[in-house]
Amino acid sequence: PKVSLSYTGNTNNKSTILLFENKNPFISQKKINKGKLFWFASPINNKVSNFKNSPLIVPVFYNIASQSFEISKLYYLIGKNNALDIPIKMQKDEVLKLREKNKPENTFIPLQKVYNDKVRLEFNDFPVKDGFYQVIKNDKVIKEIAFNYSRVENKLTYTDLAYLKKYKNVTITDDIAATFNTLTNENNTINYWKTFLIIALAFLFLEMLILKFWKN
Repeated sequence: PKVSLSYTGNTNNKSTILLFENKNPFISQKKINKGKLFWFASPINNKVSNFKNSPLIVPVFYNIASQSFEISKLYYLIGKNNALDIPIKMQKDEVLKLREKNKPENTFIPLQKVYNDKVRLEFNDFPVKDGFYQVIKNDKVIKEIAFNYSRVENKLTYTDLAYLKKYKNVTITDDIAATFNTLTNENNTINYWKTFLIIALAFLFLEMLILKFWKN
């Protein structure tokens, strides 16, 4: 890319991402508190630069977004694509491990990407059990995180009433009081068996009386 105008900024405490041909920084990064500032030495509008039309613009902005700090969550869901950034500097061949708090023997190395001032941990297939886990470096605990099972299975789903209307023995109503009255009346018709039982006992009693007096 070419530019027709550029500014020379202070390079102290900055890391250079792209350089001009004369070795001056074109895109720089500076850490400010917990965030990052990306500084362009030249406007990127079409009047000054052709940077927006160059193949570099896509990987540059993609990496700027991917290196943004991933804030820790209250808990992570098992089986989901989770990412966690640990603000720590790593030496060569050093790795972070994840250890179950209640069972220290359950320790594994998660997928991790090392940057200048942080390590991004990614959890896909592991862990498989809920609980509290410790992020450790050289047997030293640097952070604790929690994993929970997804609660999607507890989400209630209801059958569409239009689907139930095709069944002849299904009655749909929107009046609760009328529904209870109907159910009460239907249950009262079932009580006739008590009446028939009393009548049957009365006839049995009369029959016993007739047999007794008939013998005399």
